[in-house]
Amino acid sequence: MKICGYCGAENEISYLYCVNCNNDLPKQEKIDKMLSLAQKHLDNGEFRAAYRQCDKILKLNVGSAESWFFRAISARKLRMAEHAKDCFTNAGVEFDLVTCPECRGRSLCVHCGDEGKCFMCRGVGNCSICRGNGTCDYCGGDASNCAVCKGTGQCPSCKGNSECPECGGAGSCKYCKGTRECHVCGGTRKAAVVKEEGIPAELRKYLNI
Repeated sequence: MKICGYCGAENEISYLYCVNCNNDLPKQEKIDKMLSLAQKHLDNGEFRAAYRQCDKILKLNVGSAESWFFRAISARKLRMAEHAKDCFTNAGVEFDLVTCPECRGRSLCVHCGDEGKCFMCRGVGNCSICRGNGTCDYCGGDASNCAVCKGTGQCPSCKGNSECPECGGAGSCKYCKGTRECHVCGGTRKAAVVKEEGIPAELRKYLNI
């Protein structure tokens, strides 16, 4: 379906002009090429790039069901659970709400012990391997033949920037971002399980990436 950007009327995919206001509609060939790029980003695990590509498509045609579907998959991988459900709905996909398999209905983040802190640095933000000094803990940054740092003198964990590699120096849990809420259900205790019926076979594989 193509939705006219001028009047909001629904049009068939093959239409070049809106049946209501007669304004130009985006060419399907252009949208298909953009969709192929979004699909390629998903195949390569480039979820943020796929999300942005879908945004570009939806600005041309907000009625593109495939774009909403790819956007939902991207949003889910980017830990935007509630937004992913909205995108699935716009794609015409149905889903059941079940007890969240991540937190098992507790609503709290299972990765940080419900504290909101990074489990590796315990909220400090510094690399726990080099204790925040950025140098190799084995050679002290002096051995050119060190097998651990390959002679760079840098901590192999943080690459010399002294930041915790798990949280990027933020100190907060990378899953819940410090909110203490489960990143899958957003604290709602429920998770959406997509019904595969009605989803084209070539798209179903993206539900499990």
